[in-house]
Amino acid sequence: MRVKFGEAFKTKEGAIFKLGTIIPDFALDETGKPYSRSEEYRNPYQEIISISGKTAWLPLSMRGASIMLEDRHIELVDYVHTPYVVLNINKDPGIGFIIAGSAVLVIGMLLLLFLRGDRVELVKQRVG
Repeated sequence: MRVKFGEAFKTKEGAIFKLGTIIPDFALDETGKPYSRSEEYRNPYQEIISISGKTAWLPLSMRGASIMLEDRHIELVDYVHTPYVVLNINKDPGIGFIIAGSAVLVIGMLLLLFLRGDRVELVKQRVG
């Protein structure tokens, strides 16, 4: 059976379950409460809630993952994979040092190329 996120579904035996929240980067805190370590989709888990209020977490990172809830075996058979790209633009506070270092490197290479003793003679001979 196909179930959309956030909808309830009923098994053949009549048990009712609901799909709860998705946690993109699943982790548990000290009290055992689930939270997301980041907003990136690294370790996704789907909350499944039974009609009696019991909760289980189904891993979404691999097909065939399964859990037991209310003596029922719930398995992730397949899902629609939508490829996406995450782009991060970060300001580098040390960019001034990088530019200054690059300028020193270029100036040093130019000085080394044109101001060595034997090279100066070659440059003077070509010009004159």
